[in-house]
Amino acid sequence: MDAANSKLMTYPVTPQLWPDLAALFERPGPRGGRPVTANCWCAVWRWPLRSPGSNKEALRSLVDGGEHTGLLAYREDQPVGWVSVAPREQFASLRSSQFKPKDDDTGVFVISCFAVDRTARGHGIGRALVDAAVRYALDAGATAVEAFPGQPTDYKGKLEWFLDYDFEATRTVGKRTVVRYTP
Repeated sequence: MDAANSKLMTYPVTPQLWPDLAALFERPGPRGGRPVTANCWCAVWRWPLRSPGSNKEALRSLVDGGEHTGLLAYREDQPVGWVSVAPREQFASLRSSQFKPKDDDTGVFVISCFAVDRTARGHGIGRALVDAAVRYALDAGATAVEAFPGQPTDYKGKLEWFLDYDFEATRTVGKRTVVRYTP
């Protein structure tokens, strides 16, 4: 984490923080165009295909219900990043994907995606979010944490973030590596 992130704070998303998550997700993308999360709302693996509007409302429903959804990162009181982290059971579509778990372990949390504001990229926020997500999952009783990083510009995170945190690469699926952290 660089000096700019020494004051980075992360919090679980709650109904009170929902407006900040929505604002982060609706900001213009890397080139000022369509927001990166415009269609998905980090819901692809949680439910079968839905429309962007229904993804947003479904995620909000989880937040309003007090479910584990993810963490928001703040720098100087502004939301600058998000990581989706929740129990693997929440990700129904994962079970039928190419990343289908090789085990039936209960207590496994999944880091499924990241969003970092375009003005905050390149300052270690992704790595800080991995650290915060692992700590959050373990505090919630996780026995392991899995992720599926891919290309350097991918919303699933960079492989090096996870390997530097002592995640173990368990297999490769296409352009992604399945990684697992076991304390």
